[in-house]
Amino acid sequence: MNTTDQKNDPSQAKSTEIFMNISTSDLEENTARAVIGFFMIWTFEKNLADFSSPKIDKNLVLQLHKKEITISDFVKDSLKDEITSHIFLEEADSFAKYYFKWKYIADCKKLLGETFEGSWENYEEVKAKLTTQHTHWKKDRIKALDEKLKEENPSARAGQLGTRTDHIFKIPAHPNTTFDEENFLTLLEGSISLTMEEKERVIAAMPRLSMEQINELISIFEEEKQKFSELENEFAGDVQKLKDEREKEIQKVEVKKEEKSAGEDDAEKTAKIKREMGL
Repeated sequence: MNTTDQKNDPSQAKSTEIFMNISTSDLEENTARAVIGFFMIWTFEKNLADFSSPKIDKNLVLQLHKKEITISDFVKDSLKDEITSHIFLEEADSFAKYYFKWKYIADCKKLLGETFEGSWENYEEVKAKLTTQHTHWKKDRIKALDEKLKEENPSARAGQLGTRTDHIFKIPAHPNTTFDEENFLTLLEGSISLTMEEKERVIAAMPRLSMEQINELISIFEEEKQKFSELENEFAGDVQKLKDEREKEIQKVEVKKEEKSAGEDDAEKTAKIKREMGL
């Protein structure tokens, strides 16, 4: 993929986000600078910072490394009291979108108290937490994002529609194949890319599919889940809009089912009354 294609491909793009600005932060000034400074030093040490960014003064980074300036002064003079996605390489940007606003600040407070200074001793404590969270995030990005989403909505899932109490579909008899039906339904019903009509066609085709075709479908659903999970880190708002559209489709189907069921109940009640009256 060439550079032009990457710029036009949302899955390859790097969206800009302000993670913290001192003037708008609800943290005490020195604490806010410490929070920003600790995260930045960690990215320097992990080689995750974009040193071509105009927001990073390389001379000040060198002075910081030599401890010739304080962490707070570096945040004030080099970063201009702001931390944004422009400063990071892709990996750090994605990690910051996951961790910085979700739990990082709370973890800092848990370790150091409500207010704290940007000292190197304090950094060492926060550094260990950052490294642990980063390792966990890298090991399983979907699981990590799931944990974040579930704090806001217990039924939410990364890269898929939310879980439901009951399945929407029932797989027809398929005597020639054996597979995990629960997992298949969870992946199919949770698919963000497929419409309800397309999902219904998949279900209708199940008795005719070979084991190879079913395994291929499962692989496609797993790959889609991974891709949308990655996009959810970068373009959470856009992915949520698509999720909302799919949820509305499901709601329409569920309403029709309820109306049909209610109609069948009414018809059965009417038939029963007629039988009792000898009609």
